[in-house]
Parts: sequence; C-alpha cells; structure tokens
Amino acid sequence: MVIDAIKMTQMPAPSGKFRLLIFVGGLSAIIGLFFFPEIFEAIAILLGAYTWRNERGMGGLYLIIVGIAFMILGIYYTSYYSFANFIY
Repeated sequence: MVIDAIKMTQMPAPSGKFRLLIFVGGLSAIIGLFFFPEIFEAIAILLGAYTWRNERGMGGLYLIIVGIAFMILGIYYTSYYSFANFIY
C-alpha cells in the first residue's frame, strides 16, 4: 500500500519541449546574475511558471525558485558592480 502511494507521487520526466524551456530558463537565470537581472530573471520565472503549469512536474518549480533567488542576488550584485565598471 505504501509502495503504491510512492509510485503515485513520483513525477514523470519532462518531455522534449519542456526540457528545452527549462534549459532556456536556466540559461536566462545565469545570464541575469550579471546582466540586466530584471529582464532575464523575469524570463526565467515566466518560463518556469509556464513549464510548471503545463508539465505538472518539479522542473518548473525549481526554475521559479532559482529565478527568484538569482534575481535578488543579481540586483544586489549589479547595484554595486555594474557592467560599465568592467569596461572603464
């Protein structure tokens, strides 16, 4: 009985379309740490929400959490070290 409950709670692996969205969202989250976090992290969060809603898996939820955390870190980082400081 417990094994049946565990099998029912396991999420299936994401399909190809959603794997691509998770990859693009993760790449956007990493880029957003250093350049324009308000834009790139919003893209990551939106892709995560879309994936989470349509896939019913945990990949989208993880992307939302990473997007929010990286947005906070990215805004903090870029407020002190902007890209212009690296050029000059």
